[in-house]
Amino acid sequence: MQKTNFLLLFVLLFFSAPFIKGQMHYLDDYEGIPIVAVYINADAQDLTTLNFQRLRELGAIGISSRIHDDAEYNKIKNNGMRVIPINIWDSGPNQSSVTYYSDAIYTMWEAEGHLGDSLNKGAVELKYDSQLGEVFSEQNSADTIKGIVTKSSNAGELIYGPAYAQYIKYKVLPLESTTDIIKYNARFRLKIKQIGSLPPLDDYLDSPVCTIKVVASNPKVNPTTYLNIRSKILTVRDFIEGGDGGWNVWQDKVLANYSLEELADKSEEYLRGIDTTSHDPSFDSMWMQFVVDWAGSNFLKLYVDYVEVSDEKGRRLKTDSSARQDVYDLVALYSDPTYVLGWMGLNEPGTIDNFEPIRIVDSLIQAATNGNLRYYATFTSGWKGLVGYYQPGLIPSNGYVLTSLEFLRRTKLPYISYNLYNYLLPFRSAAGQ
Repeated sequence: MQKTNFLLLFVLLFFSAPFIKGQMHYLDDYEGIPIVAVYINADAQDLTTLNFQRLRELGAIGISSRIHDDAEYNKIKNNGMRVIPINIWDSGPNQSSVTYYSDAIYTMWEAEGHLGDSLNKGAVELKYDSQLGEVFSEQNSADTIKGIVTKSSNAGELIYGPAYAQYIKYKVLPLESTTDIIKYNARFRLKIKQIGSLPPLDDYLDSPVCTIKVVASNPKVNPTTYLNIRSKILTVRDFIEGGDGGWNVWQDKVLANYSLEELADKSEEYLRGIDTTSHDPSFDSMWMQFVVDWAGSNFLKLYVDYVEVSDEKGRRLKTDSSARQDVYDLVALYSDPTYVLGWMGLNEPGTIDNFEPIRIVDSLIQAATNGNLRYYATFTSGWKGLVGYYQPGLIPSNGYVLTSLEFLRRTKLPYISYNLYNYLLPFRSAAGQ
């Protein structure tokens, strides 16, 4: 009878034990390894007094659990536990805003890369062909703009990279719709500048300047192959006509509302045992690149400032004060650092696109708690250790970058948690799966 009860309890209360790397408020002086029980398929309201007692006996200082109301929060406190809230019971942003917006997409890829500042800005970056372009710097009324400008009239791939993993579907919370397929925007910030004499009007207006592209790469075949996801040819007319057009005027050229749905969806389970040596001709979303293909010209130069990649949630978080207020208001409900360890959002983020939204969410958590609480980030010590995974020779300097280190560089969080699946790996169901 005791064995049956233990097995039932194990299935109901299955958790992993994260070990916090770094420090969180009162844990500065904590002696030993703080253990937090992360609940996958149970909430605090489902736990009994005996369950909490067993957790304390195991040495757990708290749990990560959804909090539906004050009664559930008080139950955790009254049973001698602290909590990392992870609120994901609602698909909308109001009661799940921390997780909802940490599942958003937003990355700014500077055309010139990070100019060697990988520790502060990240190691993964766009690349440029130094035979075709060079770094420029110009001052406007607001700040200094750096980017890449063409220096050759020869055609070629001016900007490319970064060859990184992107999600096809939302990992946790989709937009308020019936689909969980992510709709991306890629916004290219560009301008053209006249050099020398122009040809006759009819000859140059429809002259191609460049092609902007989103491509999937496959380095598992030799040579590396590419699949065009979305592209657009831009002519001189596209730059100089229209209300926002003109020579030497920065403009946004957008590849809007595209998805990666046509690519193979490599599930979390598949990634655990990914074969890095096989000749796999299929395309997936593991090595995505943004390309500016220069058409070549002897009467103009092309300037590239950045490529911004986003979804609707990411754009909302960056620009809509009401979205940020939703995060702030939710965190403020449970912000006592005596009982709250931090706030958890997206579990084990696997794409750089989530890192900037998480940085913003973390700043809102700090604002709502007078700097006492931070975002609680988890990573696996196993299969998702590298950005871009296996990319032999594709973008060599972007290869083999640790995801967790890239996360810390970009989010500026002082700590992360590694999930240890020592209870999961030996487990087999009755069917042997």
